[in-house]
Amino acid sequence: MRVRHGWSLLLGGSLFLAIQAVSFGQKAKTAHQVLTEAEGAILDHRYAQAIRILKKSLKEFPSDNRLQAELGRAYLLKGNDGKASGIFRKVLQRAPENRQAKVGLAGALSRRGNYKSSDRLYGELLRKDPRDETAAIGLVSNLMNERRGAEARKVVKEGLAFHPDSLVLQEFLDRLNEGGMGGNEPYAPQWRNHAGGSAGEVSDSAGDLSWWLAQGFDWRVAHAVSNHFQMEERWLSSTGTPLLRTTRGTDEFRLRLFNPVTLNLEGGGVKFPDGATRTLYRAGLEILPVRQLWLETDFSRRPFYPDAVAAQHDLT
Repeated sequence: MRVRHGWSLLLGGSLFLAIQAVSFGQKAKTAHQVLTEAEGAILDHRYAQAIRILKKSLKEFPSDNRLQAELGRAYLLKGNDGKASGIFRKVLQRAPENRQAKVGLAGALSRRGNYKSSDRLYGELLRKDPRDETAAIGLVSNLMNERRGAEARKVVKEGLAFHPDSLVLQEFLDRLNEGGMGGNEPYAPQWRNHAGGSAGEVSDSAGDLSWWLAQGFDWRVAHAVSNHFQMEERWLSSTGTPLLRTTRGTDEFRLRLFNPVTLNLEGGGVKFPDGATRTLYRAGLEILPVRQLWLETDFSRRPFYPDAVAAQHDLT
């Protein structure tokens, strides 16, 4: 019995040490494995999954700058610039020369229109490594959005000297040679296919009431092409008038011809309370010559039914 008991302790102790050794070896590899898994999810545009993977791993490796920076990149690609900026700043506090965090923060600042701070970060990266193609592309894009053509041309030519096959830098140079401005629109939020709905009610002192229920679908057809479909039902009532219903449906097609011009084409119809239907349409151009300035011109037919009385006249 004593021998058996001794062998049991020995085997148990050996098994425990073996498990600890294996666990230790796995832990040493886990950070790299998780990083590879997260990068794969990001390449497949599964940003939410990458964020979950990285956040879970950071509970075990809270000071791993690679995982932190990759988490910031996932948030940035998902469109959460504020969250990404906070993570990148946290990494740079611990490691001021961390390139991925610096590139990420510069991109997040640029997307929010803070070009001055973004320019400074891209400039630091290029001074450290003039061959940094990502930094050159980011800085040129910023300068073009800032309408600083001469400086953008200088940076793009310096970048092409190191990377003559860079399609992005060559495209920027072609655009500059044609007199065009506007970079990669880094401040624009990332497009997400989504569905949504809204409902509301309005009343006034004259006894007019209006309720509406709308639902819409947005999706990206191609890189520069998007579509928006919307259906709306509206119930109208006025003093002495029964409850009337109108139904409207439209489908909008948006094509970005070139930066900063977008073509809008829309078609649809409206059904009035008496059963009459009318065709709806719109054709227009949107122009964003500078940030925070939006110009639009269009020709369209729209339904007009501010109250139940107007709805009975089938106005467009």
